[in-house]
Amino acid sequence: MKSIIVAMGFSMAASVTSGLELIGDPHGERGVAVLNLNEPEKTAAVLRLRESTDVPVWTLAEWDSKETIAGVESEVLSSGAKRWKNRMKEFIMGADTTDADFVLMVDSIQEYGDTYRKGGQTPWPHLLLGQKICSPGGHCESGAPSLADIDSILFSINVRMRHALNVHAAERGYSPKIHAAHVMMYLTVQNLNRKRAKGYGDYYWFGITFYDDRHEVPSVYAMPDSGGDPSKGEKKGTGKFIYNVGLAPFSDTGLVPGCDWRPLSGDIYPIIIEGLNAAWKKNFLTDSKSLSDYKIGGVNIGWEVPGLSQVSFQFRNLSVRAYGPSLPEKIESKGLKKAGG
Repeated sequence: MKSIIVAMGFSMAASVTSGLELIGDPHGERGVAVLNLNEPEKTAAVLRLRESTDVPVWTLAEWDSKETIAGVESEVLSSGAKRWKNRMKEFIMGADTTDADFVLMVDSIQEYGDTYRKGGQTPWPHLLLGQKICSPGGHCESGAPSLADIDSILFSINVRMRHALNVHAAERGYSPKIHAAHVMMYLTVQNLNRKRAKGYGDYYWFGITFYDDRHEVPSVYAMPDSGGDPSKGEKKGTGKFIYNVGLAPFSDTGLVPGCDWRPLSGDIYPIIIEGLNAAWKKNFLTDSKSLSDYKIGGVNIGWEVPGLSQVSFQFRNLSVRAYGPSLPEKIESKGLKKAGG
């Protein structure tokens, strides 16, 4: 196993400042807002491990799933964690328990009725935790640093594949090109300079793949997030550039279902810049090539399962910490006030 070697510049910055944490409420102690399946701008339910009036930082999206866990009665586990479960998915919140921090399980065998989806554009189920960071409404929106202000970004997480059952039956129509189970984290690298009207809001997807049932160690891929025609029942893409570095920069070995926790860490700033350069080379984000215009807009982490699988992933202690000589150690955000505050 390996980790990205943290550069000397990072060590020097760390000695001056403790850095600015870009992940709000990393353990989910403020709760999680489940987004409405049909109206994603609305909240269908708020899931909480413990009673609180805090406004959640995290959202939970179940895109293209046939059923939602919103409204499902929670179950308290022996660890003290809480579980919400239906026949197609399971979500666990367990801050300060042995089930910390989150568990995300998808059963796409149930979703598809044990029949492979047809064609690459057919929608597939998602289970994604996400939050806004520097984008409008994000907890770091006020005073958030641009990429020009940052020397390094230390990413760290503990991950564990709890379970994986993947059906690879070629005689029934399985194709690795369109059927898979992968759990990923994406950061949006976004133009958030309001003074630059042209290009404001545009972004690319910077990704890390923790597990892909087709590859022992997922590697880099770069391509547009293309899609189909929703009026024909096809999945609509964002049209943005994807730069996913896989797992290879962080580890020589993949995640094995049922094994223990795997710590992953490294300075991702150089590869975020690498992805930005790749986007420019492919004629994306052409309205600005200034690092001062770009910030980390948001994050999502979880499952996309276009194949037939029953898969469960657990993570804890997610951190994306930015370092630079002029960065504050904390940004006060009105987005983290209590409800009604």
